[in-house]
Amino acid sequence: MYLKFKGKFGGEKRICFLKLSLTDFNNPNPELKWLQFEPDLAIGEVEEHYKAGIVGFRLSIHDIENDGPINFMQYP
Repeated sequence: MYLKFKGKFGGEKRICFLKLSLTDFNNPNPELKWLQFEPDLAIGEVEEHYKAGIVGFRLSIHDIENDGPINFMQYP
């Protein structure tokens, strides 16, 4: 997952990132997760780790081909 920065002329830079594993998102009713971005040191836009940003989200990934359709409305 990338955090992008838009420049003055419409250009975008991927300045921070998160490394995630798909297996962490198999629960059809996930809890809220708070994760901290890492600065992309190759870009150098964000130098300190504590300034990279924190994001909170709920995400569930379901494989329709192997597990069939799912109705996410049945989960709170």
